[in-house]
Amino acid sequence: MKKIIIIIAFLSLNCSFSQTEVKEVKSALMDFKKAYNASDYEAIFNLFNNKMKAEHSLEKVAQLYGKINKAKGAIEALNFKEIVGVSHTYEAIFKRDVLDLVINVDENNLINTLYINRAKRNYKKE
Repeated sequence: MKKIIIIIAFLSLNCSFSQTEVKEVKSALMDFKKAYNASDYEAIFNLFNNKMKAEHSLEKVAQLYGKINKAKGAIEALNFKEIVGVSHTYEAIFKRDVLDLVINVDENNLINTLYINRAKRNYKKE
């Protein structure tokens, strides 16, 4: 009986720490992927909230994502990894590379955080 209670307590604790991606973030991410793969940098810019637009001009957005698209290719898949703070991290599988994509949206479902970084991988020693 004691073992059953311990197992139930462990499973309950484990479930409370599970991370679930937020549908609004996933929706914004899919809109970003569609615009990125179409090289529609104005559409990417229009996904940003006002603060992001003030920090990154349309010209800078087009230059940055054009450069990434040329070097890495299209985004082929996005796999949810984790939530850190309020930002979602996805494994972004490009045609020629695998990177981490960090994204979050504001209360209006506009992107307020967007980073593409070198993927953090956990390698197992054999």
